[in-house]
Amino acid sequence: MLDLFMNSIFFQTFGSGFIKGFKKFQRLGMWAYFLALLPFFVIMVCYQGSYDKATWIEKILLTALLLVILFLLVFDVRAVACFFEKPEESEYFLATGVTRKEVLNDKGLLGEFNAYVMSRKLKVPHKTLFNVCVPMPNGNYQEVDAIIITDNWLYVVECKNRGGVFTGNFEDKNWVQKIGSKTHSVYNVYLQNQDHITAIEYFLQSKGVITAGDPYCYSTMLTGGDLQLSVTNNRVPIDFAFGDASFISSQIASVENRRTENRGENFMDRVYMALLPYALLDKKKRDHMQATRKELSDKGGLKKGEYHYYYFENGIPGITDEETVLRENRVYTQISTGNQDDTFPIWKTMANLKYAER
Repeated sequence: MLDLFMNSIFFQTFGSGFIKGFKKFQRLGMWAYFLALLPFFVIMVCYQGSYDKATWIEKILLTALLLVILFLLVFDVRAVACFFEKPEESEYFLATGVTRKEVLNDKGLLGEFNAYVMSRKLKVPHKTLFNVCVPMPNGNYQEVDAIIITDNWLYVVECKNRGGVFTGNFEDKNWVQKIGSKTHSVYNVYLQNQDHITAIEYFLQSKGVITAGDPYCYSTMLTGGDLQLSVTNNRVPIDFAFGDASFISSQIASVENRRTENRGENFMDRVYMALLPYALLDKKKRDHMQATRKELSDKGGLKKGEYHYYYFENGIPGITDEETVLRENRVYTQISTGNQDDTFPIWKTMANLKYAER
């Protein structure tokens, strides 16, 4: 029962750092397990000894103190505080329109709420948008769980409640997920989030908020389970991180410290205001968008098609003078520069570039 709780998305959202550390002790063996439990035994022994000698008023105070200590050990105070914020004062509840009851009863919403808790813990200046329906030029849209915007980067957050061991490569369309003795195929989460990033870059370029050819987005997967990824060819993108809220927070802080870009004046505000209208959609509007998407999809109007690749040894005049690979489908055109055999390709969306082989 304890292990079930500690592996749940509820624990990943509301569990304290002490309890999460205790979970790591479990993996080190039985002695480490009991060592981690030692503080609880000490607390209970001290409590029982004091309780036996106390008056009835002291017993009430001691019991209240014990409950407070246990609460602080078990629960993340910041996460609990975020959950009990007044709806009219909560950035998350205002943006999404969901209720506390819905958060607790829906694993997907609880995962997204975890992104809100993580954003509240970040110590770098930022703004956060939730459930952003980024429009695509073919009439479709990409629904992004959360986007954390700083003065330097857009951290595109995909919230997953999955656990287990994933095997595959970042270029593969599907990964193999193994939980216990069962395995099944799942869509590559990295590629899924790259679709989100491509839509964001294209949209912001079309609005003149960002320039083409520069990297602006950092891909993150916020996990609600004990997830491990085994990459078979060791080619790992430098703009991707996955893990729990604590790890992703540390990654964002690290990226902000080492990669400062000149984005121009009020970059954070410009990006936030451009994307904000697509995060403030009520249920009626979202239902209409889904119905429209289904209608277009049934008619075959949303097919992006496969990417076609073109190689330019000396670059593309007016765009880049180094070795370049260009790819395009029916919707997007992207380029990647540098030696493709030595590094993982970073694709840059070019909203105003179209290439036809002659």
